[in-house]
Amino acid sequence: MKKIGGFLLLSLGCSGGQETGEVLPSLDLTEALSADRARAGVVTDEAALFGGVSADGQLGDIKIYNDRAQFIIQGLRKGHFYIARGGGIIDADMVREAGAIGRDVVDDLHTMAGFARLMEPDSIEILDDGRNGGAAVVRVVGHGEPLLLLTGALENPTLVPDLSVQFTTDYILEPGASLLKMDTTVVWQEDESATIQVGDVMVASEDVSDNYYSGSGLVDDEGDGQWFGMVGRQNEVAIALLSDSEPWPSSVVGDLLGEIGPVIAGIGSPMLMEAQEEVAFQRYLGVGPDLATLTDEWYARRGVDTDTVSGTVTDGSEGVAGARVHVMNADGAVLTMAHTDDSGSWTADVPSGTAVQLQATGRGHAQHDGLPEGAGWGTAYAASPFQIASQDSMARGAPAVPFAEGYGISDVVEAGEALQLVAPALVSVDVGDGLPAVVRLDFLEGDSVSRNQSTTIGRPGGSMARGYPADGEIEIPVEPGRYQVVVHRGATWEPWTMEIEVVSGQRTALTPILTEVVRPEGVLRMDPHAHASPSGDGRLSMSHRLLIHAANGIQVHFGTDHDHVADYRPLLEPLGLASVMTSVLSDEVSPPLRGHHNIYPLEAIPDAPNHGATPWHENLWSTEELHQAMRDRMGGGGIIQVNHGLDSSGMFGEAGLENLDGVVHVPDHWSPNFDAMEVLNDGKWQEAAALYMDFVSRGLEPTPVGVSDAHGYSGGEDISYVYVGHSDPAQLTNEELVSAMANHAVVVSKGPYIEVLNDYEWAPGSTISGPTTIDVKVYAPSWMQIDQLDLLMNGDVIDTVSVTEEDAESVERLITSFELNPELDAHYVLMAQGSQSMAPVYPGRTAWAMTAAIRVDVEGDGWESPLPSLTLD
Repeated sequence: MKKIGGFLLLSLGCSGGQETGEVLPSLDLTEALSADRARAGVVTDEAALFGGVSADGQLGDIKIYNDRAQFIIQGLRKGHFYIARGGGIIDADMVREAGAIGRDVVDDLHTMAGFARLMEPDSIEILDDGRNGGAAVVRVVGHGEPLLLLTGALENPTLVPDLSVQFTTDYILEPGASLLKMDTTVVWQEDESATIQVGDVMVASEDVSDNYYSGSGLVDDEGDGQWFGMVGRQNEVAIALLSDSEPWPSSVVGDLLGEIGPVIAGIGSPMLMEAQEEVAFQRYLGVGPDLATLTDEWYARRGVDTDTVSGTVTDGSEGVAGARVHVMNADGAVLTMAHTDDSGSWTADVPSGTAVQLQATGRGHAQHDGLPEGAGWGTAYAASPFQIASQDSMARGAPAVPFAEGYGISDVVEAGEALQLVAPALVSVDVGDGLPAVVRLDFLEGDSVSRNQSTTIGRPGGSMARGYPADGEIEIPVEPGRYQVVVHRGATWEPWTMEIEVVSGQRTALTPILTEVVRPEGVLRMDPHAHASPSGDGRLSMSHRLLIHAANGIQVHFGTDHDHVADYRPLLEPLGLASVMTSVLSDEVSPPLRGHHNIYPLEAIPDAPNHGATPWHENLWSTEELHQAMRDRMGGGGIIQVNHGLDSSGMFGEAGLENLDGVVHVPDHWSPNFDAMEVLNDGKWQEAAALYMDFVSRGLEPTPVGVSDAHGYSGGEDISYVYVGHSDPAQLTNEELVSAMANHAVVVSKGPYIEVLNDYEWAPGSTISGPTTIDVKVYAPSWMQIDQLDLLMNGDVIDTVSVTEEDAESVERLITSFELNPELDAHYVLMAQGSQSMAPVYPGRTAWAMTAAIRVDVEGDGWESPLPSLTLD
């Protein structure tokens, strides 16, 4: 019988010295505990949960906590993220002061024995709830089941051998501890011996944290295997998975899982297990204010003799709060990292006799959001009170953790020597119109710092710093030096630039003026493919994604996170973006062998895993079935968009359509049941545009879209101008969006806007009877070079108009007309392009834009494609 099903243990518990089933007073898991207490119980009040970018605890889950650390063990239910089964750790955070925002970054931590065989819980029991003093203990007993994400990704249900194994894991939290001990026994229940590996798989949010490895620090090579850690990008939290005995070796299994997502695998060495043999292993999951807190306790738990190193980081006169101090041995191998307190002081333990080197860093990531201190990240699945608290903090702030930014990097010194940083200069920017903007500080003479990759974070896109204020006002701390300041709003505005030299401790105030010069009527600027923290490969938070899109002029954001239906809309108001942007609920359905697809618009299903994301890894192994499941999820309508179709994990490449020969060479990986396709993705368009025009020539009617597919701090460079009849994002309805996409009313662009009218009506995507004339204008700001406009018929260039020298810097870069008078039914595309960098706004990129195809029906009897339909090989 299962020990926990629904609310079986709401009033029944087993505490040390008491018999199972004795009725005890209900536990209050919201109670703040003293240093000599720990607790474990079933969550019956949402207030006992906590927040964070990965928080997804629910009523009926198990909380185990003390005065320092708190963890949620998923109950016997299907959960979020990629490991849906219960019994593992799904949330972890420090116990924080009242009003502080939760900072959970753990998606799933689960135990594995053998190749990708994870624990499926049969029972969860609270062995000791802690009320009698001492440790709180929760036991999970289960059997092995395959990791469906892996078997589904490779479409091989027999990939993971069907072997019988039993797991028993005790989660043990001592009073006053930051480390949760995980004590597991694995029983090999097969009659034959086998060589297997046992350990843990942890999926965590790398989007708001930095990986940090014992031995190698920030260098992602798994270090020496003693422990694996993560640190909030602004010191918000530190977590670590620490071995209790031998270091974890490099693992083929871990490497394979790491290719799927942000996986930290603590997997032991291969071992031969005989029939019915059992093996025990222990490890710790720690959560605290810095890694040194966790490694100090880890040494003590293991009985390692240690020496304490300590000191103060200053800027030459005062202590620096929130600096990172990297503690290394004589060879430069990282031992741990400490954070300085409000006075600049820090401390850490190292094994006795270790020769220690130190380096302090205060550079930070230099990606600034302009939000008040302590603002949350946004979260997809946290309980309602914590979602509301996080949203409120974006507008009003919350208690914050100190974090040094703009202070630079100290010299490497021996233990006991002074660690000194340099106080930052402050650059204050106020655009003055209250609208979002990008603020970029570029090096005029290059970065003078020689970076130690183990301790020092790189610069954002080669810049000194970047900011994305929602209201155009921000103050950015930077290292003293000479910079070019660029303030812009993307492709329809003129930017503002200025060269400055800034001095330590001084403020430079700037008041740039931005001017909007391109204003398409009836059109909204959209990016139907971008990522943030819900995606395993997202590298920024949900709130930051919205800020960056808005700052680059995007009016319609799509929450196309991998296999998640994450609602960004509640974040718009607290971020101050509701008047300039809207968001569309979407899902990037991501089977690697069937191609990634975006589906939209959706509504979340709150009680479903990942809010109703299409579970492609559960036997949806034909593309037609996959498309039907996506269509069903949208209620039969909506838009299915093929993403990066010819690239990795693209349906067209998987179906063998690269040759444009009219043949689907891998029919099982093809389905025509899609509505849109990416013609422009992250600057690339040539092959996809050619395929799009070939599809149209063969009678298919996909809508072309341009997308950033941004995973990090970018987005807005590649967009879709979509004609909906108005230019107010707040008024956009799902019906208008679907109608515009179904009508192919799109201009795909990485910069320019092409206006094409037929008899004063929007023409791209339409079908026009008989010979006709189209009127064309190409719009671009002064910094965007346009060389020419091409007219293509059935995919071939038939006319070119060059931009004159007189018009080279005007907003209306080109004005012309074309007569469309084919002998047989045909389709036409307009394509504008330039050959010079779009500096200073988008340096290194060149301008390009393309309209959706215009079909001309010569006889007015229905348009016929100029090429035969696709055939299946």
